[in-house]
Amino acid sequence: ATSVRALTQYQSCPFGFLLKECFNLEPRQRDAEGLTPLEEGEWLHAFLWRYYSMKKDDDPVILSSRDPQGRGISDPFDRLFDDTAAEMQKRWDKKIFESERRYYRRLLKHFVEVEAIWHEEDTYVRSHFEWSFGAVPKEARDPRSVEEGLRFLGGGLKLHGKVDRIDIDPASKTFRVIDYKTGQSVPSAKEVQQGKGFQLTVYAMAVEELLLKDYWPQEACYYLVKAAERKRAFSLTER
Repeated sequence: ATSVRALTQYQSCPFGFLLKECFNLEPRQRDAEGLTPLEEGEWLHAFLWRYYSMKKDDDPVILSSRDPQGRGISDPFDRLFDDTAAEMQKRWDKKIFESERRYYRRLLKHFVEVEAIWHEEDTYVRSHFEWSFGAVPKEARDPRSVEEGLRFLGGGLKLHGKVDRIDIDPASKTFRVIDYKTGQSVPSAKEVQQGKGFQLTVYAMAVEELLLKDYWPQEACYYLVKAAERKRAFSLTER
């Protein structure tokens, strides 16, 4: 089985694909005290999974409840942030400095506040978080993850991957695929249409075929966590 991310790596940089996927080589990290880009991405993704999967859409948005003095985000956010930071620190065996904590706390607070506004403007329901297909981790985060992969070329190519988030609209039987990005560079809608950025297209195909067979993908979006922006990869008006 081949991961969707590996294929996108091959498309953007064949030599990088050779080093990472064939020779199992990783970029050399500088011996710095701060977080590496990989650690940063892991931390932010872990928090967003924990935050959204815990509350889903059954309860009011956590961010909407402020204390009587208007001091901002309520206790659940802070508790989840601290729990995730402690988990990452233990996993990495590495100290997270207080300055880093303050920076990422502010960053994530701003992102989830902005995302709450986006969410109030449409009819989608936050439904699946880190859904895996084709190669399910031992501790899969979404209980509906499937061992079956997405097959191409008459079954000769089997793809596996993990979708950060899937929102659904039960009324229209549509869904939205979301990919969190900690960087700023993502494929444009034109590049996705031309096949130059196919990651979310393949994810949408996997969701439709392996998870939500009665639904169809209305759109796919990149959520840029640091910039608190969203960029649409594709949008469909009919099945």
